[in-house]
Amino acid sequence: MPSRWLAIRSSNTGLVRELLGVPEDVTVSWSEALSRAGESALFVSAPVDGWSLVVGGGLVDPVQDVDALYRMLNRLSRELGEVHFYAADRVLQFHTWARLDDGRVTRAYSWAGETLWNEGRPTLEERLLGFRCRAYCEGTEPPRYGEVSPEAHNTDRVVLLARRWSVDPVAASERLLQKETVRPEGEDISGD
Repeated sequence: MPSRWLAIRSSNTGLVRELLGVPEDVTVSWSEALSRAGESALFVSAPVDGWSLVVGGGLVDPVQDVDALYRMLNRLSRELGEVHFYAADRVLQFHTWARLDDGRVTRAYSWAGETLWNEGRPTLEERLLGFRCRAYCEGTEPPRYGEVSPEAHNTDRVVLLARRWSVDPVAASERLLQKETVRPEGEDISGD
């Protein structure tokens, strides 16, 4: 799975592509999208259980411009309803998750050595997964011997949050890879 992705509650792949500026004539398999995820292009999956996944280097990097990420998510959410963004960099322990509904932030948190975005109350899913979200300007302390830092803990669990909020990106990727040659683009790959 790439380090950044969108999950959009929509089976309308054409509209998702249009809103993201992905040309209709650019068709890429999911395996090719994953291998080219670092490129500046965006790749939209066939829907999985009613969710469209978007990967690619064209997604805004919250470390570079968290305000641009907010604007992009807000615009998409006003048009499509429920939009999620996830990012996890295991090396640097940077992580982001955001959930917007109808253009409003339900919950967002972004960490890149400091808190970049912390909006909305932590959700039940975040609390159950043991996320530790720092307030703006809150300092960090090095973990004690044998402890895992809150940032490492959060980064490792972004995929688990995605599974609870929307769709498991690992399982979805496996399904897309298994069925990419037998399903026409845009067809919903629902659970069996």
